[in-house]
Amino acid sequence: MSTVDVTQLLTTRLPEEDVELPGGLGTVRVRAMTRAEVHGKEELQRKVERDGSQQLQPGAWERKVLHWCMVDPQLTEGQVKAWMACSPAGEITAVVDTIMRLSGLDDEDETGKAADKSDLPEDDGSGLST
Repeated sequence: MSTVDVTQLLTTRLPEEDVELPGGLGTVRVRAMTRAEVHGKEELQRKVERDGSQQLQPGAWERKVLHWCMVDPQLTEGQVKAWMACSPAGEITAVVDTIMRLSGLDDEDETGKAADKSDLPEDDGSGLST
């Protein structure tokens, strides 16, 4: 196996996918998040804490993700906020879930099954360890 060329390494290569919105509304195109965008959540949290709050406002991170990763149509954060206010929750969930999967941040493995997060035995509720 050969060593990667720096030019290739520094070339944007984010996967994209169309998402069909429920109810026959139409299709949107999204892309994966970059690693820098993933770290944006930490930066956003630090900004919130500097401003005197302890937590992100509900939906703040999701608005950023949709603003960054919607390829067509491209939306401002304000437009994303308006979309969140007038649509059923599942409509946006389908889009965000696709972005997370494309970014490698979902809870499923490549077969679509929930990924095993631990090699520890499952708790059967009995209070006894196995």
